[in-house]
Amino acid sequence: PTVNEFKFAMNYAELDAYSEENVHESHVHEGCEIYINVSGDVSFTVENHFYHVESGNIIITRPFEYHNCVYNNNEIHRQYCIIFGTEGNEFLLDLFFNRKKGEGNLITLSKDNHRELVECCNVFLTKTLNDIEKYLLFMKIISLVSSGVSKDSPDLMPESVKLAID
Repeated sequence: PTVNEFKFAMNYAELDAYSEENVHESHVHEGCEIYINVSGDVSFTVENHFYHVESGNIIITRPFEYHNCVYNNNEIHRQYCIIFGTEGNEFLLDLFFNRKKGEGNLITLSKDNHRELVECCNVFLTKTLNDIEKYLLFMKIISLVSSGVSKDSPDLMPESVKLAID
């Protein structure tokens, strides 16, 4: 198979529950998202499922999968977010596409792999890289995330959260 060009963007944020940059509503993207929790007490809703996210956990979503971050308190939350297009490259991304919507979104990595993932993100954001170096780092990030273990059975969203979202 032919690999198409990946278009991707990454950012790092330190936010609290009242930061203007937060998106409190459930939303979708045209591409995939990798959310990496560095620290902070948050949860995620994905479709009709609710995930408690611990430091070091990852949430993945595929195109048009409804999701949002829920702050459990107002302490600073540190996170990386990578959004990337997948058109024609779905065959490389089983972790994102070979599952039901709202299931298998929470990924845990070994401590070593999580440390390496955060290091890759830091390099991506702080170093001047050429296009080849960016692609290699991006593929390393995908490989590290794919090495994780997904939680197959998310908690059903509490009724109070469903009502609030509606």
